[in-house]
Amino acid sequence: MRSGLIAAALVAALSASSLLSNVLPASGSGDVLLDEGFEAGVADSDWAPDGGALTTTSAIAHSGEMSAMFSVEAAPTGAIQSRTIAVRPQANYVLNAFFLKNDPRVESITLQVRWEDANRTSIDRPRTTLTGSDAAWRSLTLDEQSPRDAAFATVQVLVVSDEGGTIYVDDLRLEGPPPLPATPTLAPSDTAWPSPSSTVTSVATGTPTRTPSATPSAVPSLTPTPGIAHSLTNGGFEEANDGLPNGWQKYGGELSQTSGQQRSGRYSGEFRSSTDSTKWAYQVVAVSGGNAYQFDSYVLLNDPAAQEVFLRISWYASDDASGSAIGVSDSQQRLSGSDPTFRFLTTGPALAPSDARSARFRIMLVPASSAPATVYLDDASLQQVTSELAATPAPPPPAEQVDAGGNGTTREEVLSREKPLTAAVQANLPRQGESPYAVKINEVMYDPSQPGDDAAYEWLELYNAGNDGVDLAGWTLSDNSGGAVALPSLVLASHRIVVVAAGQGFHEVYPDFALAVVTVASGRIGSGLANKGDHMLLYDASGKLADGVSWGDDTSVLSPAVAAVPPGHSIERSPAGHDTDAASDFVDNASPSPGRGFGEKAVAGAAVQREAAGSSTISPPAGAMQEASNNLGQRLLVSFAAGIVSLAVGLSIGFYGRRRLRHWP
Repeated sequence: MRSGLIAAALVAALSASSLLSNVLPASGSGDVLLDEGFEAGVADSDWAPDGGALTTTSAIAHSGEMSAMFSVEAAPTGAIQSRTIAVRPQANYVLNAFFLKNDPRVESITLQVRWEDANRTSIDRPRTTLTGSDAAWRSLTLDEQSPRDAAFATVQVLVVSDEGGTIYVDDLRLEGPPPLPATPTLAPSDTAWPSPSSTVTSVATGTPTRTPSATPSAVPSLTPTPGIAHSLTNGGFEEANDGLPNGWQKYGGELSQTSGQQRSGRYSGEFRSSTDSTKWAYQVVAVSGGNAYQFDSYVLLNDPAAQEVFLRISWYASDDASGSAIGVSDSQQRLSGSDPTFRFLTTGPALAPSDARSARFRIMLVPASSAPATVYLDDASLQQVTSELAATPAPPPPAEQVDAGGNGTTREEVLSREKPLTAAVQANLPRQGESPYAVKINEVMYDPSQPGDDAAYEWLELYNAGNDGVDLAGWTLSDNSGGAVALPSLVLASHRIVVVAAGQGFHEVYPDFALAVVTVASGRIGSGLANKGDHMLLYDASGKLADGVSWGDDTSVLSPAVAAVPPGHSIERSPAGHDTDAASDFVDNASPSPGRGFGEKAVAGAAVQREAAGSSTISPPAGAMQEASNNLGQRLLVSFAAGIVSLAVGLSIGFYGRRRLRHWP
């Protein structure tokens, strides 16, 4: 709660004040607006800190020899921010950065871009957050369209830490179209760089640097985006300008023309990766809704560092493939494994949605790791085909996605990372697509030790691994029989657990359980959980798959499935919420632990209760209910004490908030 309030105060303070007034001109490359590896130090860089000290260090780096080290003072928040960058409205931009967060004192790192209009008024702040500590570099990515009124952008890294701490930043890159040359329109600003209290030094010299003066720069006004092609061009990569294939664009990686490997003609496209994030080469083409198109390409994949390559068509209702995709069509197979010959990929006939007006035709590269990987592309083609055999496109990726793992996943990658369900299970899905919420099936007690029909004693845990509370109203659970359990309206707080129990048998086994329990009205979870093999699927309120687990001889969700455990044991994720879509995420828990993570001694916490509805209800433990009714005075005393504690916490938060806000203009 305190971290959420602090983060809200931080964002509000940032929006009320612009730390920087100089406009960073677009780089000469034409598609890179910001590319910071901190190799030249921070003395003359485009970054300034607030609430901490920004330095560079050669002790650790994601690439090159240097990275930025940001040390937060013993205060709740700190931030670093780029100079202001001139941008186009309604244009696609990709922001990516790598972070090393190995200091447990740091609660979270948030990467955000702040869009501003021509008057420097903040109009949007999309962001993604990294939590947890890890000894390895992790990436955060924002793939966003700038708002209609956007004229400027600033990149911000926000750090929340109650006790101070240190993070490392490297390879921060913002890609997208720079503003087109035109008449200057920017008025001078009276804002300046942060006050001298924020120290910027260099590790190599240890010498404080100067505070730049605020000299406003001219920013071009904007002109309409150029027209879109009506067919795929240069599919053989025979035409290039300074080594860059004509007609092709790329997100991530490096794309160039090469004569080293080709299927036909003199050249092919060489697509290189040096990070572990999915990347793609693509063209934007105008299409007609309701018509069918077939996208083909030949790919040479002979590098073990490249995990797989596939084709994707992303359909858009706009004329220029801007905004959110309204559907996707993937190739019928994905190439993997090493082969010294070019192999054929095709989407087959793919039906454009009725309201589609443009599409991005992508060749997708999924690296196996951050090791350098190279594939070769040739003879790509696009043709309009008969729609009789065309496959209906899948729904688009979700509008918002929780990236709790900090693995750099973008919206366009979501459908390629769905859980490997069998055709039988896929047929039962209400709708295709993966839920944007990070709610996990954390522990399952499917074989209680009670004799006979033990279904009334079965239970499971749901754990919210995300950073925001999630209302479970409309969510459902189902097993291999297809029987569904509708969850009531209940807000599951971040990093908290709620128990779903088949019946009152749970309270017989755990009479002292002190948290809220969702009790299934039918007295069974699904049709009752099978001991030899079964699965549980969790769907969000829109019918998208949030999580799944299978055990014993049921390999429909995980293959291999989680090994069967003896009666009275549970299967549980270790640590709580850990999810790699593998059976190894779960352990055999000989001492089932409802309401707490594996190995934890104290109860982890509970959901925030709302009015119960649907086929299940929320109830406290039976023993606690009886004790409360027998001792009203004790309940009043507890309520009074809780009020005193809440008042104290509120005063504490207010004190820290006022102290922290003094650091922000």
